[in-house]
Amino acid sequence: MRVFIYACDNIYGGLHGMEDFGVYEVSSVEEANDIGREMSYGVINSYSEIGDTLEGNAAEVAELYDSDFDEAYEDEMAADLDWYCRKIDEEKACGLSTEELDDIAANEGADYFCDNYCGEEYA
Repeated sequence: MRVFIYACDNIYGGLHGMEDFGVYEVSSVEEANDIGREMSYGVINSYSEIGDTLEGNAAEVAELYDSDFDEAYEDEMAADLDWYCRKIDEEKACGLSTEELDDIAANEGADYFCDNYCGEEYA
């Protein structure tokens, strides 16, 4: 099945272009969610503003609860992940290839693409 996956982080929620999205061929919803999770990690790791905020939050938590910074950082990172997956409506796709749909998404944006080419939301 083909899906549209949108990923960002919970701090900025895709503002200022801090996002990633695309059209993928997947064999299951779990696979789509795995891709979305990795895309969200990629967004977080691509922007120092996000990383700095997570590090600051982790340092506060580690100090407050006298806990390990690395564990606190991993918890902050996991809480900051954000993505959704929507199934492509093949009737609306009118025989377009995955690459063509991905190009449309890149050129027109996530909202336009979802409104015009997607069906149900998965996650």
